[in-house]
Order: sequence, then structure tokens, then C-alpha cells
Amino acid sequence: MWSSLEEHWWLLRAAERAKWKLNYTGGRYTPEGAQQDTFWPCTFNLSKVIMGAGMMAIPRAFNLLGLLPGLAIMALMACLTFFTLAGLVSATAATQAGGSYGALVRKTVGGAAEYSLQLAVLANCYVMNV
Repeated sequence: MWSSLEEHWWLLRAAERAKWKLNYTGGRYTPEGAQQDTFWPCTFNLSKVIMGAGMMAIPRAFNLLGLLPGLAIMALMACLTFFTLAGLVSATAATQAGGSYGALVRKTVGGAAEYSLQLAVLANCYVMNV
């Protein structure tokens, strides 16, 4: 990241024009009084993103499949999601692996599998979704 004030000239000029009071924290400038991320705003933002994708995908899926097959597949996906999460929760409780999926994989399969899991998540997030 940038290390000197001279490299932030554009932000400092904008701050002067806007009469901001800037704080330098964590390697970046933020306006004083900026909203900090908390649980509820982050939760609602994530819900908005998930529902936004569903609002676009579900009507198209129902249009392609029809009403009854669309409802059947939606119910099947809900059941698969439920049983997958129930299995993860029961496996975590049985092994006392802690609160993460990686800890469960490490406890049941080993450290190399956890490393492979982390690489798969990284590939999914940063390679396939870009």
C-alpha cells in the first residue's frame, strides 16, 4: 500500500474541497464518523444480494421448467440444503471440531484435506466468479 501522504494527493485534495476530517487507520484514509460494519447491516446486505440473484433466476427457471416441475425442483433443492446442513451440524457436534467447516475437515480427514478445501474455496471465489 501507499506509505506517504504525497502519494494520497488526490484524496487529500478531495478532502480539502469537501472539508472532511480524515483518519488514517489500517493503511487507508476514511472520513471521520464513517459507518463501521456491524452485524445487522452486513446481514441485510448479504440477504439483499442473495434475494437479488434469486429474483432474477427463479422466474426464469419457472419459465423454462413450468410451474409443477419448478416447484418440485425448488422443494428438492430445499431438502438437499436442509440435509446437507443437518449433516454438517451433526458431524461438527459429534467430533467437537469447532465452528468452521475447515476444522471439521481437518478433524475427520486430515490437514492435507483442509488445505485442499481452502484451495477449492479460493478457486471458487476468486477464479470462477471473476
